[in-house]
Amino acid sequence: MKIAQVTEFFAPWAGGISEHVGHLTLELRALGHEVHVLTSRHRCGGAPVDDELERFTHRFGTAVQFPYNGSMANITYSFNLPRRLDALLEREGFDIIHVHNPMTPTLPLLTLDRSPALNVGTFHAFHKTEHMIVMWRHVLRPRMRRLHLNLAVSAAARDAYQHYFDAPFEIVPNGIDLRRFRPNGHVPAANGEQSLLFVGQLVPKKGLLTLLDAFELLLDEFPRLRLQVVGDGPLRDACHRRLGPRARERVEFLGQQHGPRLVELYQTCDVFCAPSIGHESFGITLLEAMAAGKPIVASRIAGYLDVVRDGFEAVLHRSADVRDLRDTLRHVVTDGALRSRLASQALRTVQRYAWPGVAREIESRYERLLRECC
Repeated sequence: MKIAQVTEFFAPWAGGISEHVGHLTLELRALGHEVHVLTSRHRCGGAPVDDELERFTHRFGTAVQFPYNGSMANITYSFNLPRRLDALLEREGFDIIHVHNPMTPTLPLLTLDRSPALNVGTFHAFHKTEHMIVMWRHVLRPRMRRLHLNLAVSAAARDAYQHYFDAPFEIVPNGIDLRRFRPNGHVPAANGEQSLLFVGQLVPKKGLLTLLDAFELLLDEFPRLRLQVVGDGPLRDACHRRLGPRARERVEFLGQQHGPRLVELYQTCDVFCAPSIGHESFGITLLEAMAAGKPIVASRIAGYLDVVRDGFEAVLHRSADVRDLRDTLRHVVTDGALRSRLASQALRTVQRYAWPGVAREIESRYERLLRECC
């Protein structure tokens, strides 16, 4: 098959959708398909650009970032975007055009408008109320009907969009590269001396401010505890200001990390923290921590509940609740048997998310679509 993956988020932008599209593209190409990526030029993000992927990546215009849904959103800006897109679609003659977050401007919606192929959409986002869809539903519903197959990365993402669109959805989760993220035999630290790890954009929805407040309280009992923060974003300065003098000595802001260094940080931490306050459809960082064999403390929110179970792969706390997060971390930090049990279960569970299997699930749906529509 000849397939296009269309996304507003791609390297060097760092994030879950970029990772999803990149891995899916490489896996489908390994299965023998010709796959291209349609995206924009990103001036920020910091993730490395894979030379192999870049050979079949088409970049239109420039990505413009703005705050949205507790995070940062992208739109592609280019005066001649429609003309260039029409020319590429006519020249390449794709069998399948797979659009990620298809109800978002500009590149996804323009591609749906112009696509002469069979269209697949993957819905990655979760939100309790989507104001953009409410405002523009009369414009978006005809575009929704141009999709021949709707995929969602989780039940949370499916439910968010089924609230607005009367259409069937199938769930195919995000994947994880188990050849890259794996345990390395790290010896856990003694109780109260552990290293906690946070990985994510420094944006409101990721809940880092809640974690910093809980960590400050924990230092009263565990003065040797450490917290490493991986990521960057508009809340960077606010996070630094949040810390008191004692916590500043125990919190390390590492900025964006990728490749072997990111894997090493997962492997050498003792507890992974995912304190998001909402708007999460899945949580790829949960898979990364699980694959590294780490116990997880995470917020009890939609999206995360599709990936981990309380008391099995993670211990969950009430989102945005500083004291409940502190108490949950205390429980995990002081119970070595619990940490060992969580890590072992996480390693068993994460096998189902290996990218080769996820890619074959998507490939089988492409094949079914071609049989049904051709």
